[in-house]
Amino acid sequence: MARARAWTAPPLRRREVLAGGLALAVCAPRIVRADAGLGRRLDLGSAVLGLAASRSGDEVLCGLQDGRVLRLTGAAGEARALGRHGGAAEVVAVSPDGRFAVSGSADRTAILWDLEEGRRIRTVSDHSHTVYGAAFHPDGQRFATTSRDRTARLHTVASDRPLHVLAGHAGGVEAAAISPDGTLLATVSWDQSIRLWDVGTGAALTTLTGHERPVWAIAFAGNDRIVSGSWDGTAIVWSLQTRRAIGQYRGHGDRIDAVAVLPGGEVAVTGAFDGTLHAWTIDASTILDSVTLPSAVRSLAVLPGGRLLAGTADGGLYPWEPKT
Repeated sequence: MARARAWTAPPLRRREVLAGGLALAVCAPRIVRADAGLGRRLDLGSAVLGLAASRSGDEVLCGLQDGRVLRLTGAAGEARALGRHGGAAEVVAVSPDGRFAVSGSADRTAILWDLEEGRRIRTVSDHSHTVYGAAFHPDGQRFATTSRDRTARLHTVASDRPLHVLAGHAGGVEAAAISPDGTLLATVSWDQSIRLWDVGTGAALTTLTGHERPVWAIAFAGNDRIVSGSWDGTAIVWSLQTRRAIGQYRGHGDRIDAVAVLPGGEVAVTGAFDGTLHAWTIDASTILDSVTLPSAVRSLAVLPGGRLLAGTADGGLYPWEPKT
């Protein structure tokens, strides 16, 4: 992939035409707002490594460094324990209908949860290293897990045997996302790449490269674009039609650990290790809002109406409604 040049000047709307005719948007923003739109902090007592919400926002789960999987209930966001892993709960995912959840851990397992009954359905023990990524299919009956063992796996709620084992990354697989139409799985890796897979067959489709350090986060923006966040401090927007980068966001001063896309698919939100949260247009040309939290942003979850939850390394959970 042709690479964009990073700018130190802060023009917010500009495009460069690179070798081969690729127009790649680069945004180097100023800070727009300091703390507007930020809600009351909820202290969970341990780093919030994973966050997930159902489509309605009625179910919110948190995965914590101390291994707890918490369920948030009520308007005040009271937290109660759903269960606990034998190691850090690195990731959580909730089915769109809020019926099921999955959590992944440093104990090398994933746990499938029944949220209607508040119980563990089963423990998935087929990974050989930390489970860092998880994502539910739109049908609510299938889910993916990814691991530092360099594989991703597709599972069903109904069976304890994986549908597909996806191998090909040269490093740990740190996160996963499934397209809204359920056809594509995107995985990101310590090997600095993004891979796309056919959900139905498990076939590898393509590999996207362009980041210069491990890629840690991924989100779909509709069915035709994805946003990847990397420890190189950038987020790249990719077209799934051309399989090329169409924008690069360079507004953070530290590694990006979390990426989310707001409903409608036109606004991305990134969270960085320096505590910054940025909301920006999906073409990477304009920053819309920003806030700086007192600790590293480790996780994000999208709620209805363009609201978010951000989890931090010091155990904080922050509601944020960015100005878009």
